Amino acid sequence: MYTGRAAQVDAGFDAKTILKESLVLDVTARPDFSQVESDDPQFTANQRYQIYFPDKRPFFTENSSYFEVPMVVPGQHFLFTRLVAHPDFGARLTGKLGHYSVGAFLADDKSPGESVPATDSLAGKHAYFDMFRMTRDLPSHSNVGVSYAERRFQDSFSRMADIDTTFGIGRTWKGTLMGAYNWNRSLDGSTHAGSTLDATLTRVSRGFNYTGYLVNREPGFQPEMSFYDHSNWREFGQTFAYQFWPKNPWITRIWTEVYGARNWHYNGDLSWEGISPKVKVDVSTIRASPLTYGLGEMPLARRTSRCWITW
Repeated sequence: MYTGRAAQVDAGFDAKTILKESLVLDVTARPDFSQVESDDPQFTANQRYQIYFPDKRPFFTENSSYFEVPMVVPGQHFLFTRLVAHPDFGARLTGKLGHYSVGAFLADDKSPGESVPATDSLAGKHAYFDMFRMTRDLPSHSNVGVSYAERRFQDSFSRMADIDTTFGIGRTWKGTLMGAYNWNRSLDGSTHAGSTLDATLTRVSRGFNYTGYLVNREPGFQPEMSFYDHSNWREFGQTFAYQFWPKNPWITRIWTEVYGARNWHYNGDLSWEGISPKVKVDVSTIRASPLTYGLGEMPLARRTSRCWITW
């Protein structure tokens, strides 16, 4: 790129190497994400909490499973790489060493220093993100993991550490338990801290099914490197369900369930509670196959439709 008569170089660098046949090291400098597909449209007006847009940049999505921490609410992330808005460099190390899975991540972000006036003392300053996670495989498709993540910007920081486990009980039961602590210091020197506890218990079978969960987020739990809905809340919920499999050519399955939950703030104010029963029926219909229509043969294809009743 040329500016006036002077030549200005605008180039990037990407590299990948395999260490000890099991660890993969990825490095990038001045990455170009201009070819990444745009975000899917979402309704963003009058939303109570932050809207989730997934990260689609290849450097951040590849091997991202090594950094996943079990949390109750789907779509939440211990380290949300989308917050690294304008990186100048990044490095990621992922792989397995025997029964251990390892993930290490480091990247900078120029956007905080670009969002202030040029006369501001923070102009041109970078924020830095890092995370380390290790999990240990256990019998019965179980594991235990620990993580540490941090965002630093000048004299401010947001740090979080957790310990978690995923465990199987027999062939149908599965549970997760995650406890994390977050401590923060703002640019003005003020501090706050808090913890969270997430737990789930599920049973999946052809008959009785169950889902139970608990979320306990203290008001001071406000990690700046994560994506989460909000803090200062407690919620406990359960779903009891049973599947019936009638010997009927038209009705293939009947799903009955009862969901109940209670959500309240730390000061005791009730946010929401309720019970919701539901019945879903899978109905099988028969139609002619379009591939053979008009050819003298009309084999029948079965299609399943679903209807449900909710109170």
